[in-house]
Amino acid sequence: MARELPNQSLYRAHSAPAKRLATAPPPAALRRCAQALDPVIRITVLAIGMAVSGIAYSQDEVAERRAAYRAAMEKEYELYLARPAKRQRIYETRPRRMDYPLRYLNIRDDEVAEIVVAAREVVPHAIVNISGVTTGCPCEEGPTCNAQVWIEAQGAGKGRGLQLSRLGRAWTIGAIQSWWLELEALQARRKSFASDHEYQEAEDGWVDLFPACVAQPTVPGGSPAKPATPEPQR
Repeated sequence: MARELPNQSLYRAHSAPAKRLATAPPPAALRRCAQALDPVIRITVLAIGMAVSGIAYSQDEVAERRAAYRAAMEKEYELYLARPAKRQRIYETRPRRMDYPLRYLNIRDDEVAEIVVAAREVVPHAIVNISGVTTGCPCEEGPTCNAQVWIEAQGAGKGRGLQLSRLGRAWTIGAIQSWWLELEALQARRKSFASDHEYQEAEDGWVDLFPACVAQPTVPGGSPAKPATPEPQR
């Protein structure tokens, strides 16, 4: 058996503790840190990814909102420019008694009964007067409108006028008169608005909703359909 040199014994004595340290299991605190390291990294990466995607989404959202705001402002400006002409048209077509052009065939008893039923939705008072039937209607009433009549009702010491339109073969409250009824209801609530400016905005919005002229329907081939006409004259 070979004898060890003194230097070899000294080296083995000093290196043994180092080998035991290298091969010994890490302390519990170190193991916990190592076990927690991967989740932390995963959460950090996830958070960074979410932040990056959130920034990109926010930029897209801002762009969409800007585009929507720009479109709304352009639409509002178009409506603003159109309001003077629209208000003029509203004034021209305001429901009122018209005595011309009169329909050759005046109102019939069955039409009177139909008009009374339609008018009671708005004026449940006694109808005291029905004007002569006029032919033709503003284009806002639609292509099937062929005649109009003005009625006056009296009740509770208050009079009320109302215009009815004949759409096809039925008497009803037309689009323009319906619009005016809603405007009158809005005007009656004026004091409930916080300011005159707020009310004016509401009225402008209602002006924008005034009925538009309805395009005349077409028949196959692209030619305009024959407009609605009153019943055959007797």
